[in-house]
Amino acid sequence: MTSQSAESDAARTATFDVFLEELRGLVGARWVHNDPCVLDSYAWHMNAETMVGGHFMPRAIAVVLPVDTEEVAAIVKLCLRHGVQYKATATGQGPWNAPKAEDNSIQIDLRRLDRIIAIDEKNMYATVEPYVSNNQLQTECMKLGLNCHIIGAGGQASQLAAATSFNGHGPDGISCGFAGRNLLGFEWVTPEGEIVQAGSFDTSGTMFLGDGPGPSLRGVIRGFAGAMSGLGVFTKAAVKLYPWDGPARLEVEGQSPYYHTHIPDNHLNGTLSVPDWSAMADLGYDLGEAEIASHCLRNAPALTIPALLPDRNLAARGYQIPLLNAFNHNLYTVFTGAHESEARYKQKAIEEMSAALGGGFLGNDSGMRGLRNKLRFLRVYTRRIGVLKMLRSIPGLLFLVAQEVRQHGIGILRGGNPLDSILYGKLVRADANVRAAIALGGVFATSLGAIAPWDVSVRSAQAGIKVKKRFIARGEILDDGGDGGHGGLYEGGGFSHIETVAQYDPNDPKQAAAIGRFVAQTNQAAIDKHCGIAINSFGPEGAHTFSSHAMDYDRLIQRIKAEFDPHDSADGGWYVDPDFEPTPEQKLALDEAKTLEIDDSTFERSARTGTPTVPNAWLEKRGYKRP
Repeated sequence: MTSQSAESDAARTATFDVFLEELRGLVGARWVHNDPCVLDSYAWHMNAETMVGGHFMPRAIAVVLPVDTEEVAAIVKLCLRHGVQYKATATGQGPWNAPKAEDNSIQIDLRRLDRIIAIDEKNMYATVEPYVSNNQLQTECMKLGLNCHIIGAGGQASQLAAATSFNGHGPDGISCGFAGRNLLGFEWVTPEGEIVQAGSFDTSGTMFLGDGPGPSLRGVIRGFAGAMSGLGVFTKAAVKLYPWDGPARLEVEGQSPYYHTHIPDNHLNGTLSVPDWSAMADLGYDLGEAEIASHCLRNAPALTIPALLPDRNLAARGYQIPLLNAFNHNLYTVFTGAHESEARYKQKAIEEMSAALGGGFLGNDSGMRGLRNKLRFLRVYTRRIGVLKMLRSIPGLLFLVAQEVRQHGIGILRGGNPLDSILYGKLVRADANVRAAIALGGVFATSLGAIAPWDVSVRSAQAGIKVKKRFIARGEILDDGGDGGHGGLYEGGGFSHIETVAQYDPNDPKQAAAIGRFVAQTNQAAIDKHCGIAINSFGPEGAHTFSSHAMDYDRLIQRIKAEFDPHDSADGGWYVDPDFEPTPEQKLALDEAKTLEIDDSTFERSARTGTPTVPNAWLEKRGYKRP
């Protein structure tokens, strides 16, 4: 080290010491940390090995925990004055919660902002701070006959973060919408430390409406995927709520992770199954048009098995059962009813819908209709895997049932199928989404997953399988059978998404290095096969791939960043970088992706395309009327 560089480092350290002292003066010494052990705990993130070659993302230079919006604004102004960047995080999941460069940013941990400020029962919205979890809000909402949207990150994740700063699908999307579209008013500390209260909050002190006069700020601050703290810090958000036709409190038994939930009266829960992808595309449209489901999830077998069987040894046994491994063309569903006549109506619709597509329903429905649905379900899978594999599945299924009874007690058999009450909790409380996705290797990456019409999402799932199987064959990702599709319908089936999850061993350098190429190839498949703008289209790398195919959206994001953050105070490394150039490894992956070929003739297509027709059209054609 030269004397000049040593002097420069010493000056930088002295300047930062002054910054830290001022930071402690703002929030109190207890709430500022720069101990290496603390900083490393914030730097550990899944997928880090695919980006930096190890399990730790770049370390922040300090962590600060403010208590309210005013402290957040003061911290942001202090950072701006000292030329220090900042990165905000709430419940945190994934590398986008970390700074993009070493010794570049402080971390603003928002866990002390953890209040449900208000639930407006009449106008059906809630106002929350960043550290309010999905299940925390949902628990209070259910007491009032309401429910909130929960993304696939799970019940423990931040409700505000999903609404303002990131994206993701949730099983309740068919009835509770999409997180970005549920955002109403919000409180925003801009990159220059100004406190902005957007929408009706600005004029009335309440946040029932997201937009005021002039252009919508919601499109500016989040767009499709959000800025991931690259445009400042959100300290309050109002989110739209939806009706809940269920009890004020769900009855749950067991201990983590062995929970099962009693299915309330007049609720139907189970698996809709059809013979192939073409019927799956039709099933989604029919289900959306019927407007009868509250939850709908399309999950690959390797994601479903560990969700239902949280004991990893049992899950390993589950992978060996032919019937469970063939669960490719299913929708896992919940149908809530306010009273018995509505439940009967929905049961009749389920039977008619599945039968028309050559499918069945394995659920907690009873009587002759329930029996017919179950027999049709078994027929679908007997035809798919053959009688011998079906018979071979029985001992394994009986063993798993016995183990579930041992874990949960005899009460789990109350509804007939012991997995129904487990599935119900997974869908309604979203309590196993991420755990299922990391079952094989301890981590996962995802791809595809555009917001698109349902038949496009189904085509996307098939394209994902074709790419995945090539990587599995080369030992570059874990062998989960090739199907990694996770997703479902939004807002009555008006739009949808299916992303493709790939599980890998984070301690295997070969697999960690392959994930970048996997994402590049699935992104290219999304372009070539017209599967929409993928879930990985955010950030400099994603924009480099997709922007030229979507009206050069990256240029607009750069202009937004420059306008609202001219000093680059908010760490926007995951948001936008006008100087981005792919690394040699990224260029190689992109070049390889462009050689990818997927034969169009191998896709199974729906007889119907586009968005659904008028609400209830499917039922009206069959003479059904709501009670």
